[in-house]
Amino acid sequence: MRFKRQRRFPREWTLLLLVGTALGLARSDLNAATDGGATDMATDISGHARIIDGDTIDIAGERIRLDGIDAPEMDQACAPGRRMVGHEARRRLADMANGRTMHCARRGLDRYGRTLGDCRVGATDVAAALVRAGWAWEYTRFSGGRFTAQERRARFEGLGVWALACEPPWAWRRQRRGSYP
Repeated sequence: MRFKRQRRFPREWTLLLLVGTALGLARSDLNAATDGGATDMATDISGHARIIDGDTIDIAGERIRLDGIDAPEMDQACAPGRRMVGHEARRRLADMANGRTMHCARRGLDRYGRTLGDCRVGATDVAAALVRAGWAWEYTRFSGGRFTAQERRARFEGLGVWALACEPPWAWRRQRRGSYP
């Protein structure tokens, strides 16, 4: 019994398939680069930040909440001596900004309509620096573990809120639900 030789794709079809695939990939890369560039332009905001509180800034009229962290509320006090830690967190953020340009990548909106942003001053990640200095908690519910090492280090060294008897701002707000969103 003689076996029939299986017929393969003609070389032209193989070549056409390869070229078509390459063109399709190139087109998708071009679209990604074009859309990505437009999206990056639309998702980034830069300027001099007005500091609202320890985790919220305003750039050109847009409220931006630092993504993945939670700083003490402005009227949150901690023992000993009922220190107004919200004011201290705000001051720390103001010191970082210090009239320099802040660059923020928009990450979406929080439930209050504020822009969530990953912000930098120069090469410094502002949220990570606040957590590392002990003036903000990692908001693990939203951070994906990005600031775990910084928080662990600040806690170990007893920096900022870790030197005081402070409850996390989300717990502090929960107790005052009627007056805080």
